[in-house]
Amino acid sequence: MKKKILVIINPKAGVKRNKKIEQFLVMHLPIDNFEMEIYYTKAALDGKKYVAKNKSKNWDAILVVGGDGTINEIGSELVNTNIALGIVPMGSGNGLARYLDIPMEIEASIKRFSKFSIKQIDVGVINNLFFFNSLGFGIDAVVSKKFSESKNRGLKEYIRIAAPQIANPTKVNIDVEINGKHRKCEAVFFSIMNIDQFGNGFIVAPGANAEDGILDIVIIKKMPITHIGQWLWKSFKGQPIKHKYVEKQKAESLTIQNHQGFFQIDGEYIERKGELKVAVIPKGLKVIC
Repeated sequence: MKKKILVIINPKAGVKRNKKIEQFLVMHLPIDNFEMEIYYTKAALDGKKYVAKNKSKNWDAILVVGGDGTINEIGSELVNTNIALGIVPMGSGNGLARYLDIPMEIEASIKRFSKFSIKQIDVGVINNLFFFNSLGFGIDAVVSKKFSESKNRGLKEYIRIAAPQIANPTKVNIDVEINGKHRKCEAVFFSIMNIDQFGNGFIVAPGANAEDGILDIVIIKKMPITHIGQWLWKSFKGQPIKHKYVEKQKAESLTIQNHQGFFQIDGEYIERKGELKVAVIPKGLKVIC
């Protein structure tokens, strides 16, 4: 039986690149095996709205051509459904694709998708919002805010914005309940991880597993500049680091009082104040990898 799939492409990726994508789709998703619909987004959240309105088409999978933000946008509509998510990574970090070992090249990722190998991963949820990679309130949130305000994209721009924040971070004060225990937390980095990384091989929570029904919490206090380099090096190497400034916990749920009024979800800047309930939905999303 043919697999019925929707391919969502952001036309801002460029005309030449879009033509290449279409060529590879036709080449590796033949009409004998796949019934394919291609949808080009027209504006922010357009793809999400299209999926929400057309679920009655009963797709077997949706193949997203984009980065972690677009993946979150579309994947959020697929939580607890029978529609699987496929990825052609086209973002700045591609954290989820890297975690799932999906190739970074366009043709190779489409070939991988064509094998239609499905697994189920956990989904993080904060109030009514889903996250597949990470949720953060510290440096990562500040960088996401500034990155969203920048006209430039790509790894170089992200590093340009992140470098001064890492060198001279602003501390955030968080009231949180973890595993039934209340605490006040003063940190420069407070992230809740569903997978092990942000992207580009930057491992934040070594050993984090998106199939264990548990969220990994990483809390980093402000540290001397001499220790920052060690932490960055170890993170890019994917090696666990034991340090008096670094704390790691695991939890199925948390309650956070968000005083600063913003945070990041899968690299996207979100504004929201007040009490935030964080939990995990075990095996909540089907992915093709």
